[in-house]
Amino acid sequence: MGVHKTATTHIQHTLGANTGWLAARGRAAPVEADIQQIFQRPMKWALDPPVNWAVIRGSVSDGLRDASGAADLTILSFERFLGPLRDLFARDALYPEAPTRLAALAGLLRDHEVCVFLALRDYGAFAASAYCEALRWGPFFPFDAVREDLLREGLLDWRPLVAAVQDAFGPDAVRLWRYEDYANAPAPILRTVLDLTENPTTEVAVQPRARYSAAAVALMGREATALPPRAHPRRIAELAEEYPVDGARPGFDPWTAEEAGLLSTRYAAHLSELPAPLFLPSPDRA
Repeated sequence: MGVHKTATTHIQHTLGANTGWLAARGRAAPVEADIQQIFQRPMKWALDPPVNWAVIRGSVSDGLRDASGAADLTILSFERFLGPLRDLFARDALYPEAPTRLAALAGLLRDHEVCVFLALRDYGAFAASAYCEALRWGPFFPFDAVREDLLREGLLDWRPLVAAVQDAFGPDAVRLWRYEDYANAPAPILRTVLDLTENPTTEVAVQPRARYSAAAVALMGREATALPPRAHPRRIAELAEEYPVDGARPGFDPWTAEEAGLLSTRYAAHLSELPAPLFLPSPDRA
């Protein structure tokens, strides 16, 4: 179910490109729009007590049955279960709504056997990519407005999110991987998620989404702020297209070497405190 900016889109595209291959092996992967349709109203009802669990669980089960057919295993790739990404830049925690949302989701899926897969990413790269993703929806805000908050201890911390998943679904129902491992070698992780020993036949290249060039972000700061907030997303999209990341224009990277090193060290320290059995095998955890 994410987190955001950890190649969830690549997983979704790979699953979508291999629908027939998956079906022949008893696997179903509903598209994002179908997942939203199945869960949108039940999640709203589950978050607004009193809750008629029998009715809304039945609604979810019926939706999953219709979307999955005779599949033995259904893969739901949907990072919005965790909550909005933009909250990172407006509040004091990563996914502040996650504990409540995950508890509701677990309630909806109580009649199903569930394993939650969660990808984690180096804090510096995650924050830079998340910032670009937040700009897609506007309004523009300068990275320097949130830099100090992101650098302080406590805001960028995957451990509370992992604990929230365990609290909702059980301590043994979550598996983790590092985005960096997936970017280098997605096939072993995909096989684990699919519970198969074969690789999908149609490969999809890993391509970062919403990665803006440093030049585009600088222009956004000068031009978008001169426009009404409702006009920001369109101008941001235009500038991103006019000034793409290429050989002459590096991607947006807001961190100094010292700041990036601090965040990477913190990321490694936090991961080392999570139980090793939660992680899928990777070269440096073998």
